[in-house]
Parts: sequence; C-alpha cells; structure tokens
Amino acid sequence: MFTLHTFGHLRLTNKLGYVSFPDKGLLAICYLLDTKQFEASRTDIATLLWSGEDRAGLLANMRQTIARVKSCQRELGVDFLTFTPTTIRVEVEALTSDLSLLDIAEDEEPLQALYRVAEAMKGDFLEGFEPIDTLLDLWVKQKRGAFSNLLLRVFKRALTTISATESDMAIRKVALQIFRLHPHDEEVQRFLLESGVHDGALDGTTLPLVGDARVVLSDAETEPLPLQLASRMFNKQFAQARDSLLARPLPIAPPYGGRKLDVPRLALLPPQNDSESIVATLVAASLIEDITIGFCSLKSVRVIAPHTARQFSRDPNKAAVFERHGISYILDTRISYAQEVSLFAQLVFFANDEIIWAERFSLDSSNLTLHRRELSKRIALIVASHIERDSLSRAYYEASPDAYHSYLVGQRHLKELTLPNLRRARREFRTALQKNPHFAPALSGLARTYTKEWLLTMRGDEQLLASAAEFSTKAISVGEDLAGGYRERGIVKLAQGDIDESVNALNLAETLSPHYADIIADYADTLVHASRPADALEKIANAIDLNPLTPDTYLWTAAGASYCLYQFETALSYIAMMHDSGLADRLSAACWAMLGDMKKARSFVRNVRASIPDFDVDKWLSMIVMKEQWQKDLYREGLRKAGF
Repeated sequence: MFTLHTFGHLRLTNKLGYVSFPDKGLLAICYLLDTKQFEASRTDIATLLWSGEDRAGLLANMRQTIARVKSCQRELGVDFLTFTPTTIRVEVEALTSDLSLLDIAEDEEPLQALYRVAEAMKGDFLEGFEPIDTLLDLWVKQKRGAFSNLLLRVFKRALTTISATESDMAIRKVALQIFRLHPHDEEVQRFLLESGVHDGALDGTTLPLVGDARVVLSDAETEPLPLQLASRMFNKQFAQARDSLLARPLPIAPPYGGRKLDVPRLALLPPQNDSESIVATLVAASLIEDITIGFCSLKSVRVIAPHTARQFSRDPNKAAVFERHGISYILDTRISYAQEVSLFAQLVFFANDEIIWAERFSLDSSNLTLHRRELSKRIALIVASHIERDSLSRAYYEASPDAYHSYLVGQRHLKELTLPNLRRARREFRTALQKNPHFAPALSGLARTYTKEWLLTMRGDEQLLASAAEFSTKAISVGEDLAGGYRERGIVKLAQGDIDESVNALNLAETLSPHYADIIADYADTLVHASRPADALEKIANAIDLNPLTPDTYLWTAAGASYCLYQFETALSYIAMMHDSGLADRLSAACWAMLGDMKKARSFVRNVRASIPDFDVDKWLSMIVMKEQWQKDLYREGLRKAGF
C-alpha cells in the first residue's frame, strides 16, 4: 500500500521506503484529497500549480506534467491520478494519507482524537514549501492556519476529560507544542502553569513543531533547543501570562469628561515574511512574540494575541478592522536592510495616524541571540511609556465614543480625495460635533475638508479657505495641546500666502507631535515655499524615515526641495520612487532640461500637454506661493528650457 505524507516534506512511500513521483503530481493529489471532492478540472489544477494569465500556457504545462505522471504510474503499476480530456481525479483507494488522521467523528473519545491528530502533525504541513507566486501559496498558508486551529480545538475538547496535574508526558508535550502556536490562549496557559511544565525538565527530546510555529533557536541559530531548555526559556513568559490572567487592570481615570478611559488596546503587527534573510525573519518574529509576552505583565496596555495580530496585518481594510476591535495603538514592524539588518518599529495612534514613536534596532546575529530578551523588554517598556504619556491625547478621542466613531468614519472618507468623499467626511465631522461640540479632532477634520476642496476646485473660492481658517482656530482653542489644529492652520495659512504664520503653526504642530510623519511632511512642504529648501530636505528625510512605505506627496516634496538646491538628479530619483510619477511631470521636464537632456525633457512636456493642453508657465507660477523670487525664476528657467 502507498502512503502520501503531507506533514513534514511532501513525499510518497510504500513498505520499501521512498517512492519517486513528480512533485506537481503529489501537490495535485494532496489538494484533491483535502477538498474531499477528489476531482477538479484541468484548468483549475493548472491555475493552482502555475502562475500566469496565459490559459494556453498553463494547460501546456499541465499536459507535460500529466505525461510524466502517467509514465511514473505505469512503472509503479498503480493509478493514483486518472485523467479525462477536461478533469483530473484522485483514486482514493490507491493510497492512504496522513490527512485522513485529521477526520474526527463527533462521538470519538477526545483524548484518543488528540493523540491521533498530534501524531499526524509532527511537522509543518508541506514543510519546505517555497512560495511560487501561484494560488497554491495562498492555499498552503490557509491550510497551515486551519490545521493549527484544529489542533487547538481538539486539545480544548480533550481538556474536559484530563487533569493538568495528572496529565502524562505526551499530553504536556502537545500542550507546549500548541503554546508555540497560540502563546496567548488562556486555557493553554493555565494548563501549562498547573501541570508544572515550566518548573522542570520533561526530557531531553526535541519538541516537534506544527503549522507555522517559530523554531526557538540556539546560540548558533541552527538547531532547535532541547525541550528542557525551551521549558526554562518560557518560564518567565508563563509567569507573566499568569499575572495577566489573575490581575485584571483597573481603568485609567480620564483627564476630560466624566467617562472612565478604558485601558488602551495595542495590536503588534509582525514583519511580513518576505525578507532577504530567513534567519533575520525568524529572529525578528521570535523577538516580536517576546515583546508581546512582555506586555502581559503591564497594566497600562492590553495587547492583542499574536495570531489575531497576524490576521490584522493581512487584512486589506485594516482601518475598519482596527475600529471594529477597538484598537487604540498599532506597533508596526518591518525588517530593513541598510548598512545592517535591523528591525524598524513605529507606534501609531490609530485615531489620527500619528506616529508617536519610531526607532530601529539591530538584528546583528552576533549579539542578538544573547540579548534578545533584554531588547524585547526594552521595546515593551518604551512603547508602554509612550502610550501612558499619550493618555492626554487619547482622552480627546475616546472620552466621547459616539463623536469618536463619527470622526473615524470621516477620516476614512478623507483617504480618497474626491469632492463626494470630502463632503461625506464633512458630514461625519459635523455629526461628531453635534455629539460633542468641543471635539477638537472633528474641528481639525472640518478645516481639512475645506482646504482640500479649495485645492480640488482649482483654488477659486476664497470662502473655502476662510472656513478652513475658522475651524482650525476653533480646534486650537478647544485642544491647544493637540497638534491637529496647528497643522490645519499652517496648511491654510500657506494657501492664503502667509508663509511666516504657516511656518510658525507647523513648527508648533511638530513640537507637540515630534514623530507625526504627516505633520513633518507638511512642515517640509511649507519650508520649500518659505525658500528654505535645505531645511525642507532635512525635514522630509525625517518624515520618510518615520514612514518608510512613503506616500507620493513626501517624495514630491523631496524632489521639489532638491530642485531648488540645484540637485536635479536627486530630484529625479525621488520622482522615480513615486507610485504615480505623472503627478510630477512638470518637475521632471524642468530637471531634465536643466541637465541638458532635451529629448527626455520634451517627452514630459508632451505628457503635461496631453492632460493640461492650455498649461501656461507664468499663470501657474502666479498661483504658487514662494517667499523669494529666485525660486520662481529657477522654476521658470527649467520649464522654459524644457519647451513650455
């Protein structure tokens, strides 16, 4: 009899050992067995196994694989897969599979089911599988998560029939195995604490891992630690988890209003597993889990469990998810590669996207293994202290929950700058003010809708700017220690031509929120208009460092500042990094002209003429606010040379 093994490396065996079979054929068998339908169209299997939109090419690959499978099956004398002109079917009688061990009957004894599932899942599902940019990647990821959750469910079902203190060694190993996958599940934590796993050695064997569990690395970062050492490593984590479970935190007294301010909820988003260094990714992920566990001993913040945080990080509509789950802060992390491998972390206040802290930490393997726990504790304490310091700002948002909700809806409408969305946002901000007339963030939001509408409507209605100025002033009067009002005042004053007042307002905004990347970027833009391009470039570099997934507006500001410093090639390099570089076609044309490449300059002139046929240099410059005439002269020189 033949057996397909899907946990651990995908392979086919019989009583004599390993059986050679095409990898794509094994993947098709695995997929068809898992679907329980046992048959699928050739097109569906081809789309699963190969990337590309060329249907003919996919089916050609499928035909070649079918030929290899048929040849192999003839040699073995058994058909695992059978084929029609349009379908592929797995013959379930021809082989067994470890997937069948995961089928659990409703009346099956829980402990027996747990032993069987844990025995089947001794390794990762399709261990060693490398993403190949196909639908198969997504399927494998989903199945690994599903099997991890299955093991947890079976374990919890078995808990009704076993005692932690009387459980045998095998059950304790399974519990620790599940803890690696679900470190914040309270029932698993309690079982391990009561069973005494953390107080002594189990044995010297290596703990098997399942699903997408993180391997605990030794100092050499190559071999899994013995179970005894792993147990000691988790001793402190268990104690922190126990304290978190037994000591429920008291709510913080609010500085505003009569409502008690809830303990803030923090989502720690792990770095995506797309780094250049597998070791760095593993170490960083382990570090993130250490940090998460570290928060469990703090009463000033509630941290979301790693499994849920991973789901948050994959959701395309994160803002809605964060609002639905009452998230106050997001600790976003990513691995970066500059002079050295480092972990970049930034703490974001969800209500207004403010970055209130950001820092880089070395992932140099020469010292990280020894100091990982110290680093995780340091990061946890830094983040907690910033959250505690930010309680005054958070109170403005969360002390009026109804107004806060309307404000968040308005903020989402502001993400896409169209007139209908601006007016929807304005309506939500007004609703927030009906619920709380002194809600400063909504006043700042109203001011922003008016300045953005002024820009979208070709700067023709001065009353829009007057309304923006009015609401920014009101925002400052009721929230003078919040940056939002000063930011909007700085933007509207620039639009009105009062550059000095704009600089002063944005300087105050930056002082109040020194890590708020968007404010720093607005400040940099104003400094360009204030004829201080060197200062602007320094500011925008800081904003880009705080917000590495850089918005086009940041890069556009950096390009403009570079142009004013006669750094034309640098300006073009910033433009090249923009997602929509067409926004800067005028500046590209001027840069290439100043560099003497008229062919490229004129190609950008044609792009501008195609979208704005009546573009006039002098008319455009008359609308742009610049403090000193030399900047306008420099722009005019470049644009004229380009052919405008």
